Amino acid sequence: MLRLLFLFVSLLACGLSARAQYEANWNSIDSRPVPTWFQDAKFGIFIHWGVFSVPAWGPTKSAVYEQYAEWYWWRLLDPKAPDGAIKLVESPTVNSRPYGVRLTSKGVPFFDEFNSNKIASADPKTLIITEYPLPDKAARPRRIAIGKDDTVWYGDYGRGYLGHLDPKTGKVEEFASPAAPSPGRTRLT
Repeated sequence: MLRLLFLFVSLLACGLSARAQYEANWNSIDSRPVPTWFQDAKFGIFIHWGVFSVPAWGPTKSAVYEQYAEWYWWRLLDPKAPDGAIKLVESPTVNSRPYGVRLTSKGVPFFDEFNSNKIASADPKTLIITEYPLPDKAARPRRIAIGKDDTVWYGDYGRGYLGHLDPKTGKVEEFASPAAPSPGRTRLT
């Protein structure tokens, strides 16, 4: 038993003395090796971009399990659901993905087409997608909100702008964010 204790203390002492010492500056911190398992990890992407992240609905008057997007997959598979069938529709813009779905007061879903300069809506009955291209091709809308008048507000994370879209007229107004002194430097997401 005494030998095991001595061996344990010796190994512990060797391990502590072999630790790399870092200074309080970025060059020192950036010199540390990054573990291979961390570089290969995909856990964060899985959690952020799971199936449940797309619908983005909030609390309703229904049961608790139906209120949050984490239960999206369960709802799709629920045999008691009114229809149970879903139809997937491709985005008209290649390589874009729906992000941040919000409903108007009339139940029309609006979303930004991530990886493009467009905001879109889908007709709830026909699922036909209508796209609203923004004036600047460098625009990257994200985090939309629907106003009381059913107009769409969005944050442009690519350029640091706040935008306003009127779907009835197609008119777009954009306002530079004071927190973004230069293109690509934004705090508006």
